[in-house]
Amino acid sequence: MFGKLSVSELRSGRKGAIVVAALGILLLQLLAGCDTKPEVTGVGAGLSFDIEYVPKGPDANVYSAKYICGETKTDHPLVRAVYRSEISIVNPDDNNSHEVSWRAAFVYPATPPATSPEEQFIGPFRGIEINCGDIRKKLSEADQQPSHAIDDDEPLIKGYIIVNASSNRIRVTGAYTALHKQIHGNQIVDLVPKASCELTDGGIVVSVLNQGEGNAPATTTEIAFAGNPPISLDTPPLAPGEETEFEPVPLPDPDAQSVNFTVTADATGQVDESNEGNNQLAVVCEFTPGG
Repeated sequence: MFGKLSVSELRSGRKGAIVVAALGILLLQLLAGCDTKPEVTGVGAGLSFDIEYVPKGPDANVYSAKYICGETKTDHPLVRAVYRSEISIVNPDDNNSHEVSWRAAFVYPATPPATSPEEQFIGPFRGIEINCGDIRKKLSEADQQPSHAIDDDEPLIKGYIIVNASSNRIRVTGAYTALHKQIHGNQIVDLVPKASCELTDGGIVVSVLNQGEGNAPATTTEIAFAGNPPISLDTPPLAPGEETEFEPVPLPDPDAQSVNFTVTADATGQVDESNEGNNQLAVVCEFTPGG
């Protein structure tokens, strides 16, 4: 489900831009908060819209464009999603170049001063684009956030890009997207087996991790050494992010120089998972038993 709201020209200034942005966020919240239970295991919900910022009054050459970048967490008032912003500064003139400068003001989670201006000329029918990576880099250079926060997948930041132009012919637009990773009728389990080739008490140690979003019920894990019947291991219920480790499983041949085996989580297929393809792990261990 993907909706798009396009605003080609917004003549009501900043207030109108805020109204449109609020409507967009409201639409995403409605998509993410619907009560219906989908038959599929999960569905992505997204929203994109664009805004043209039109200044008025004595500061007709100064534009203030909103940005929001990063992922919200569960305790944030915005719906949980990954947000992206791209601000475009365009010179529509056929013949004249215009000078522009832009600064980034950072208003969440702190409110330091705006960064120093980034100045450049835009030629006829040319433009520049400012994305979340550019904004994070600019803020980092001004020591307004840690240098490691340049990547787009860092936590949420929001604020304003302030554009000063030498002509009111300059056009400033913002393109905004938000993607809710998954909406589930029920939270989905994802069980993943793990194994170590380091012998413990003469046996192989295996474990199962629930890397999904839902609670996993009790299941059965199997370890099968090549040429031998599988061994069943009772697996307790696992909360999201929880891992259980089993007692060491003895080798079929304690003197073997190598051993091949597979570990299968949810071996009986009891649980519907977001990824059934990662339930089995094939392992080859080379070692000298007792060495």
